Amino acid sequence: MWQIYLQIVIQIVFILLFIRQILIAVIAWWTGTQSDAPFESTKVSITKKLVQGLKLQPDQKIYDLGSGSGKLIFTLAKLIKNPMVGVEKNWPLFMISQVRKFISPYKNRINFLHQDLFEMDLSLADVVYIYLSPKTNRRIKAKFEKELKPGAIVIALRWQFEFDQLKLIKTIDAMHKIYIYRKI
Repeated sequence: MWQIYLQIVIQIVFILLFIRQILIAVIAWWTGTQSDAPFESTKVSITKKLVQGLKLQPDQKIYDLGSGSGKLIFTLAKLIKNPMVGVEKNWPLFMISQVRKFISPYKNRINFLHQDLFEMDLSLADVVYIYLSPKTNRRIKAKFEKELKPGAIVIALRWQFEFDQLKLIKTIDAMHKIYIYRKI
């Protein structure tokens, strides 16, 4: 008799995992068609290399522009104690990050904003992480030049910047290259 219950539980788990994958695929498709930042999470191994390559002070505030479901923020929260802000304009992804924050032991250091990254103020950011498309990276140039304070760090995954006010200070080889800049 218990074997029948076990089979039912296994089937229910399989169905739930299948539905989860369908939802992720739909969200990825929708964000890819609605924005310049398709939904693609930063791998944990890349995040660990990033933390090792940076020498952050505990009071430096980290912003993740286009934070998606918050995977990078939650991975960073396990590794470092800095205050962090995730910015996401996609409503379903923002809601996923809010639910994850609610159950997270790190919720007192994490904040998520449902906002367009081009409409927010970055003047309080010490570190800005972006994993956006090259097109969006070019668009954000004026915002970085206008709002980022001197000495602010910009971390770009995969695509390199070419800004006069951002000096490349380090490149980290990972699955994708990580470019670390300092605003001059």
